[in-house]
Amino acid sequence: KMKALTKNLLTAACLVTAAFSLNACISNNGNDIDSTVVPLTPAEKTTQIHAMAGTYTGKARLYTSPNGRLIKSDSAVVHFTVGTDSIITVKDFPVRLFALNAANGTVKTALEKLTAEFTSDIRLYSQSNYIKNLYGGNAYFFILWPQKLGTGKPWMLSYPYTHNSAAQTLTATFVPGGASVGLNYNSLNLYYKPKKALQFFLIPKEIKLSDGTMFDNSQGRAFILVEGKK
Repeated sequence: KMKALTKNLLTAACLVTAAFSLNACISNNGNDIDSTVVPLTPAEKTTQIHAMAGTYTGKARLYTSPNGRLIKSDSAVVHFTVGTDSIITVKDFPVRLFALNAANGTVKTALEKLTAEFTSDIRLYSQSNYIKNLYGGNAYFFILWPQKLGTGKPWMLSYPYTHNSAAQTLTATFVPGGASVGLNYNSLNLYYKPKKALQFFLIPKEIKLSDGTMFDNSQGRAFILVEGKK
C-alpha cells in the first residue's frame, strides 16, 4: 500500500492515525513529496494553543519490546489539561508504568495505586506540507520540552511511595522532546482538531527505585503513549 519513500514518515502518520481512528494513511500514488516546511507565525501559535487548551480524559499506555517485539505492557486512565500558557499537566499519571522492572512483586504492588502530577512545556512547530496534508491541515504538531519554564533544570520526575513501612523514592528521566520511540520508526505528538484529540509520547531514559533497581532505556525500546479527548 505504501511506497518505500518515506516509509518512516508514513509509518509515523499511520501510528498516530491508528490511535485516533482516522483514515489518513494513504499512498502518495507516485507523486513527489512536498517537503516544504513553512514556520509558524506567532499568531498561528497563539491560535493553535488556544484550540488545544482544555481538559482531556484518556489513557496512558506503556509499550515495551522484549525480544524486539512491540507489546502493550500496561495501561491506565489519565486526565490532563493543556493551558494557553503552553503547559501540559497530567493530573493523575500512574506511577506503576514507571516500575518497568521492579525488583519484586511487592514493590510493584506498592506502586500500583500511586499517582502523581507532572508538567511539561509544549513547543509548537510546523511539519512539512506533505505530513500536514495527510491530516487535511487539521493537525497541530508539538514537542514536549524536558525543562520547566524559566528553570533551566532537566525534566526529572521524583515520586515518593511507601514500601515495607519505609519511605521510598522513584525517579525518572526522559529523552528530550519525545521525538523518537525507536523500533525503527518515529512518533508524532499532535492535536487533531476534528476529534478534539491529543496524543503525545513519553520516552523514559532512566528509572531508579530506592532499592537500587534501575531501568535503562537508552536504546529507546520502551515508551509511553498518552492520548485523550476533550
